[in-house]
Amino acid sequence: VGIGTTSADAQLEIVKTGADCEVMITCYDDTNTDYAKLQLRTSDNTEASPAAVDSGDTLGAIQFLGHDGSAFGYGAAIASAASQNFSASGGAGGIAEHGSYLAFSTCDNTTAGLDERMRIDHSGNIGIGATSPSNLLEIAYEDTGTQGKGLLLANTDTSIAGDQLLGSIGFDSYDGNVPDNNLEASAYIAAYASESHGTSDKGGYLTFGTAPENQDDDTTSSERMRILDNGNVGIGTTPGFPLHIVGAKTTSSTTTFSQLRIEDTSDFDGSPVAGISFSGRNIDGSTGAVALGAIHVKKLNSTSANESSVMEFLTRLEGSNPAVAMTIDENGKVGIGEDTPT
Repeated sequence: VGIGTTSADAQLEIVKTGADCEVMITCYDDTNTDYAKLQLRTSDNTEASPAAVDSGDTLGAIQFLGHDGSAFGYGAAIASAASQNFSASGGAGGIAEHGSYLAFSTCDNTTAGLDERMRIDHSGNIGIGATSPSNLLEIAYEDTGTQGKGLLLANTDTSIAGDQLLGSIGFDSYDGNVPDNNLEASAYIAAYASESHGTSDKGGYLTFGTAPENQDDDTTSSERMRILDNGNVGIGTTPGFPLHIVGAKTTSSTTTFSQLRIEDTSDFDGSPVAGISFSGRNIDGSTGAVALGAIHVKKLNSTSANESSVMEFLTRLEGSNPAVAMTIDENGKVGIGEDTPT
C-alpha cells in the first residue's frame, strides 16, 4: 500500500514531499485500560501455524535511514530480540518464558554499518559497550591508555567559581527517605572546582563523606577525607601536607592513643613488624626512590601470648644499607649503637 506514492517499497509506505510526514495514533478513553499502542510481532513458521521464536530471533525493530545520494542507508536502530527460546508454559511452575532484550545501535562517522552501543538485557541490566552486562550499569570500552574514555559528570554552568560543586556520587538505600541531594546520602564522593574555571584553569579537588550512625535522613553527611588539587590528602582536615590527619585520639589499648595505625598482616606468632620508611630522590633527577631510614616496631618473639615489643630507629651510612642506630627495648631502655641495651 502506498500513501502519497504509486510505487511503494514496502507493504505500507507513506510519502510526503515538502512537509513533515507524520503518523499519529490517538486514543480517547476515560480509563487507564485502553491506550494508544504500536505492536511489532514476530513468530516462527507461518500465519496458519505459528511457532515459538528461538533465542536470538529479532522480535521487532525501529530503523532510522537517510539517503546518501545513491540510496537510503542505515543511521541508527532500536531492536528487540529473544534472549531465550519462547515458551507458553516451560518456566518453573508452568509459567510462560518470554526473555528478551533491547539493543540500541548507531552508525559511526565514516562508516556505513550499524554497531550496537547499548543493551538493556532481560534482567534490566544496562550495558554500554557491553552485550552481557552483569551489573545494573556496566560500561565497557577499549582504551590504549591515552583516550581517557569512561564516565564523566560535568556541571553545565559556564561560569564555574572556586569551591563550586562539579559532580557527585551518592550511596544510600530505600529504607528511609532517598535523598535528593547526594551530599545527604549515607556515603558520597563529591568533586569541586579549586579555582574559577576557564580554558587554562581546571583545578579541582575531591571530598569523601559518610553519615554517622543514628543520623536522620535528609541531613548533610560529614566530610571525612579530602584530596586537594596538589595531591595532598587530608583526613579530618584540609591538608597542608602530603598526608595530614586530624582527629580525636583513640585508644587501642589501656596506654596507647593514636590517630594513625600501621599494622603488619603477619600472624601474631610470626614476629610481625610495623613501621614507617623514609626515602628521597637522587640528586641526578632519576625517579627511583632511595631508602634513607626507618622506624620499626616489632614483636620480639613468636609466642602468641607474649606481647613484648621493641622500637628501632634506622639510619643510613653512605655505601651501606639502612641499619639500626637506636633501640628502645620492651623495658624502656635505650641503646644507641646497641641492639639489646642493658
